Amino acid sequence: MNEIVAQETENTLRGKYLTFMLDEQCFGLDIEYILEIIGVQVMTRVPKIPPYIKGIMNLRGKVIPIIDMRLRFNKATREYDAKTCIIVVEVDEDVVGLVVDAIDEVVDIADEYISAPPGVSSDYTGNFMKGVAQEKGRVRLLLDCRRILRDSY
Repeated sequence: MNEIVAQETENTLRGKYLTFMLDEQCFGLDIEYILEIIGVQVMTRVPKIPPYIKGIMNLRGKVIPIIDMRLRFNKATREYDAKTCIIVVEVDEDVVGLVVDAIDEVVDIADEYISAPPGVSSDYTGNFMKGVAQEKGRVRLLLDCRRILRDSY
């Protein structure tokens, strides 16, 4: 019974992406990884960690690391504002917060609108891409959540 429910949930989430902004670029994450979206909260700095990890925070009794996506993609820092938020994701039982400039929308993107990422990228963003979606005149860079959390440059 649980297997059937899991399969139905997977089919319902297929092709859905949460899109967000960094600078003027639009990125997307598979909705299946998203647990929630929260405002920026107090973070505790941790010594000797990569600079893109802003620290840790307590999320309802669970301590989670917070990754600033601007720094993860080697972009210039900027002050957090009212639109800045944290996307809480879960990948292989690891829960992590991703700081983004702003949430865009949840979209359905059919596979036919997604192409493979370009073979050559001029920035670190390319290391984390799983595809490029071109739909309704917009280009969205679809990210591989596992690589964001696991890969280093």
